[in-house]
Amino acid sequence: MKKNFTILLFFLFIFTALSGCTSENLTSLTEYIPRPTNYNKHIKVKIIPIQNQETGKTPSTEETINQTIDVFEKRLNTINKKNVLIKKEGEDQIIISVSENIDLEKVKEIIQQVGTLELKEKDPKTNSWRTVLTNTDLKPNSAKTEIDQIGRPYLTIIFNDEGKVKFAEITKRNIKKHVAIYIDKKEISSPIVASAILNGECQISSSNNITMEEFKNLEILINSGSLNADIQIIDINRDNEKGKK
Repeated sequence: MKKNFTILLFFLFIFTALSGCTSENLTSLTEYIPRPTNYNKHIKVKIIPIQNQETGKTPSTEETINQTIDVFEKRLNTINKKNVLIKKEGEDQIIISVSENIDLEKVKEIIQQVGTLELKEKDPKTNSWRTVLTNTDLKPNSAKTEIDQIGRPYLTIIFNDEGKVKFAEITKRNIKKHVAIYIDKKEISSPIVASAILNGECQISSSNNITMEEFKNLEILINSGSLNADIQIIDINRDNEKGKK
């Protein structure tokens, strides 16, 4: 009888505790449950703030660290967020830990990409390319990989209100001329403008036979935002192995 009474009290306590939890409370509780993955590969990077070319200001190290972690998470969570752990160490370093099944070289490649998108036009005076639109002119998370009617992949990006106006003006003055789209200084596409584009949408196709997977990677890169920091890899290692650069 005493044993049954003890069991009844236990379940009554559990019911009382759970009845006071909102869905938000329950969600926050799950954050304290450790992930089941063993993170036995690590990359340590040093973060150095760089000057913002538009404002001329250099952000604080803390601000740069937070922005970099946000970008890394958006990029690496596409691999499998249960297998990736990103955290700050010290004042200016970040450690990225991954499970055994994740390729460290792939992670290294992803985090070293700056992710800067540039749309360029020819300067009529100098005949050289000049940048007229960048990531800051895009709507957040607007890049999307799609397929045309004959099965070819392409990337759609959508400009924000200010970018939409700029893009309309750029396409108006470049009808029957080339504009060029670069990502991290690499030319992705150089189409001839057929007419002014007023809806703020740009479709990026390529004559370089870019695959669906490569366009998907570009989508992730653009949507995660560009890195405003110099990333220096200072250590790459596995548990119980000597680190190497």
